[in-house]
Amino acid sequence: MCIRDSDILEWNEDNNEFEDKVITVYEKLPDLQITSVDISPVNDEGYAMVGVNSEITATIANLGVRNMTDSEGTKLEVTFYTSSPFTSKLATINVDKALDMGETTDVSIPFKFLENAAYRFIVKVDESQEIDEGTGGPELNNEAVKNSYACLLYTSPSPRDVEESRL
Repeated sequence: MCIRDSDILEWNEDNNEFEDKVITVYEKLPDLQITSVDISPVNDEGYAMVGVNSEITATIANLGVRNMTDSEGTKLEVTFYTSSPFTSKLATINVDKALDMGETTDVSIPFKFLENAAYRFIVKVDESQEIDEGTGGPELNNEAVKNSYACLLYTSPSPRDVEESRL
């Protein structure tokens, strides 16, 4: 192949057609995902503790193929729910931060476990779909679930208490 006077010379001019092929071009967009949900503090067995002031922390990441714009960053919200042992919307936090590709940010809310029970937390990023992440309806990767069991805080009696109870 060579170029002469804006023409391309080829050995075979009969293979230049492209038929019955579909090419889909997607806009480069951010892709917001919740990569983890953690509860702290927990006891030595990994359980949350009843009556202890705790935090639920969600790590949000932009795993898309472009940085978020500042305008999109102002719309970035994370909503926390519980569905067990009771159902409630706990909080919606406006993060107000534009995440670059691959960047993460932690969003936390306070929570106090009130009963010895199994808890289920649901965390959603961009629940109202204000940030365009592509076509196809609701994003399936914008939600995470964290199950945790809260147990009563138990403290072992000190040797002195044991000795005094014998008297």
